[in-house]
Amino acid sequence: RVEAYLGFDALFVFEPVFHFEIDFRVGAAIKYKSISLASVRVTGVLSGPGRWEVSGHATISLLFFDVEIDFEVGWGSAPAPALPSVRVGSELAAALSKPESWTAQLPAGGAAMVSLRGVDGGTDVLAHPLGEVVGIQKVVPLGIAVDRIGRAVPADGTTFDITGVEVAGQSQAPAFRDEHFARGEYLDLTEEEKLSLPSFERFRAGVAVSTTDYEVPAAQVAFEPEWETVFLPEPAPPMRGTVAAARLVEQARFGAVAHSELRKPDRLAPGIDALVTMAAPAFTVVAEADPATPVAGETVTTFTEAAQRANASAGTLVADAAEVGARP
Repeated sequence: RVEAYLGFDALFVFEPVFHFEIDFRVGAAIKYKSISLASVRVTGVLSGPGRWEVSGHATISLLFFDVEIDFEVGWGSAPAPALPSVRVGSELAAALSKPESWTAQLPAGGAAMVSLRGVDGGTDVLAHPLGEVVGIQKVVPLGIAVDRIGRAVPADGTTFDITGVEVAGQSQAPAFRDEHFARGEYLDLTEEEKLSLPSFERFRAGVAVSTTDYEVPAAQVAFEPEWETVFLPEPAPPMRGTVAAARLVEQARFGAVAHSELRKPDRLAPGIDALVTMAAPAFTVVAEADPATPVAGETVTTFTEAAQRANASAGTLVADAAEVGARP
């Protein structure tokens, strides 16, 4: 008699592109009573469409002999999936419109000098008049040409940036702030670039706005500081006098003002600021004919920015800024 069987399990994927994978098993046997005279068994996986692939294992049995064969065949090519489009400009504006994207910092150039009472600003960001307001977004790196945004392509351009900031109707020159971005989420990289370059790089992500200017009102309080000496418990007559301005300043260094919590940073700071900073690696564009000199008009940038500028200009290369003496 002849016996045969067929079985399979299938998985279908419809997005972002249609694809299926089938695990199959098929076999047939010729038997006399309970003795198998000849049989064929095949198990494998079939996947497609576009790039068709079939692989598996076959066993052929004839009486007391077995022959086993492994096979793998592929043909065709898989179509590139069509990525959806996204309007990056509107998402960027929405991200910078959120209150949580903005933070306020105390004055960086000196002490606050005063204590401010707590104020409930609701959803608004409250800042010291001499402080700094920082806005950061993580939608897209600013200032570089991007190929995609995750699994979507930008529909309104490839380069996005912040060109100006207005505070109370007045234009302010922004200072840019950087954040780490995953390069592979925004750039089409070759396999070599994925392996040889860092996965994350710092790009412009937002701006900071601050000022050191302030106004002194026309009406000021002027007084002559007076002092009075009282001897306790001796019944000596009190003594009065006027404190010179220079002496008043010297006494303030050791009085209650000097011991205020607001003055602690000043007491701990050395007489001369001894700051040690480390600059991040920077890159620039140089000419192939003269790699020791940056190309005129090219500023020191991140590696990705420098590479994009070099690709847009024939006969140029990307170089480490430290090697050519360029400074940011």
